Amino acid sequence: HMCIRDSFRAILISALRTKEFEWAEKFINENVKYVDEDLRTNVLHYGFSLLRFYTGDYSESLSHNSKIQSTLLPITIDSYILKAKNFYMLEHFDSALSLADSFRHYVNLNKLISDFHKQNLFNFLKYFRAIIRLKVKINKQKAQKLLAELQTSSNTREKKWLIEMTEDLLKLK
Repeated sequence: HMCIRDSFRAILISALRTKEFEWAEKFINENVKYVDEDLRTNVLHYGFSLLRFYTGDYSESLSHNSKIQSTLLPITIDSYILKAKNFYMLEHFDSALSLADSFRHYVNLNKLISDFHKQNLFNFLKYFRAIIRLKVKINKQKAQKLLAELQTSSNTREKKWLIEMTEDLLKLK
């Protein structure tokens, strides 16, 4: 049910954040069978897309991500965000911006997403776009300002990752 899928996702993300990659791969393979049959393939590809992202294999992560055919809200949202992050890491900035645009439309038009979660996702998109612009045309002053804004922002999806990417911009020559 819903709780199994959510638990699966939470456990997997927790393992990946602590860099337990082998354990995570084993976990995906051994536990996907407990997810409802109609969701199994999507959850499997989502799991591997996430795993490959965390191990730095962004192309492989995108490949798994492209096989996700879910109409389920949490998976669709996670899939969009993961795809955006992969495009960024691969420096496919045009694709990242284009995806950010279609994601914004998806969120805007979706009646099932609460205002709180819409704001959370719009904040992600706002900072994500700003980081891309700064990556393309580096400006340390703007990056420093963005970092300060990000650190104090609330209700921002992927805040930790956005902060890391902004800090990386500040390290560039």
